[in-house]
Amino acid sequence: MLTLYIIETGESVSHATVIDVIPDGMAVKPFVAPVATSETVLSRDDFLDLFSDDEMLSIVQTANTDTSIKDFLDVLGFRGRVRMNSSTTISAVNYMESIGLIFIGRAGEILNG
Repeated sequence: MLTLYIIETGESVSHATVIDVIPDGMAVKPFVAPVATSETVLSRDDFLDLFSDDEMLSIVQTANTDTSIKDFLDVLGFRGRVRMNSSTTISAVNYMESIGLIFIGRAGEILNG
């Protein structure tokens, strides 16, 4: 994932997996999703409510063929809480974004609760 940004201000303009043309005054850097900086803990239900109905449907359907998604959902099933800044949660949500289960930019929104 890449971020297109304005060189002078550092302001992000867009995120994409491929950027073919870089306009003058802009540059590209690796995209890093923002994450919660303090120990944010949500209940399992509150965490799942951060996803839209369409996103949840895609995630559940993909779990039938993708062991990484299935394993994450299984872990959620055993736990009553989700630590938003845990490496497992961050990796899983970023992975969901990278394979298109959630829209670009949603990982950061979700991880920030």
